[in-house]
Amino acid sequence: MTQAELASRAGISRSTASILERGNDVSLDTFLSVLRALDLLDALESTVPEPAVSPISELDQPTRDDRTADSPNWTWGDQA
Repeated sequence: MTQAELASRAGISRSTASILERGNDVSLDTFLSVLRALDLLDALESTVPEPAVSPISELDQPTRDDRTADSPNWTWGDQA
């Protein structure tokens, strides 16, 4: 595929396609348009790693400091 063909499919100028091909910065919109034109937009998802643990679920987990004397699992000397 030529730069002109890619530019036409992506809705960008040929010079912008050339800039991208050289590895220079382009806007996110342009980058996504090019990926869509190359039918590679779905491949972008595979570049983002899955989080090991959700930060929200981490907040929901009780910590040692969350236990109080009212907690049934709390005993003297267990606060270290």
